[in-house]
Amino acid sequence: MEERDVSDLTARGGTMLYTARYPEFKDAEGRQPAIDQLKKHGIDSLVVIGGDGSYRGAAALAAEGIQTVGIPGTIDNDIPGTEYTIGFDTACNTALEAIDKIRDTATSHLRTFIIEVMGRNAGDIAVWTGIGSGAEQIIIPETDFNMDEIVANIESGRKRGKKHSIIVLAEGVMEGHEFADKLYEYDDYHARVTVLARTTWWCTNSP
Repeated sequence: MEERDVSDLTARGGTMLYTARYPEFKDAEGRQPAIDQLKKHGIDSLVVIGGDGSYRGAAALAAEGIQTVGIPGTIDNDIPGTEYTIGFDTACNTALEAIDKIRDTATSHLRTFIIEVMGRNAGDIAVWTGIGSGAEQIIIPETDFNMDEIVANIESGRKRGKKHSIIVLAEGVMEGHEFADKLYEYDDYHARVTVLARTTWWCTNSP
């Protein structure tokens, strides 16, 4: 690599490498081409920055005699042994920026917004962004939730004159539009769903 190869990369995410999961890497036969390439170019060590999948791949290569060092890098923040993984802070601040804008719309139209955030089976992004944005509800896979209590809180807020309700939902619990459908079983709360990083959904029961 030359200097020009890494020009302007500091402000970009790792996805600019256009890498993706490679299921075949789980098998020795699938790993062999990678090992051959490393040997061909005289590479005897790897610094692997990633999450669960990357670490599993690194461990498999280490078993084949390739020296590896793992650096936790995943927005999910679900790697044991580290307080914050690379990417987690950026994910939280990006979500916070979006929620701040959504709140204006929610207040203007007297709506309940369900914000589905990423994290796989970890609720860290939901907790941090929920607290940081002052969300009325935070729902994560690590803790059970009671729909009756959530509805009661929304009703309580309305009685106090609150014009909006923000619910931050971790994707590991369920999909946002599924949660909105459950909410509509109680009443019409003018629910709207925003799925950060994918798309925006309207509740199937929404008028």
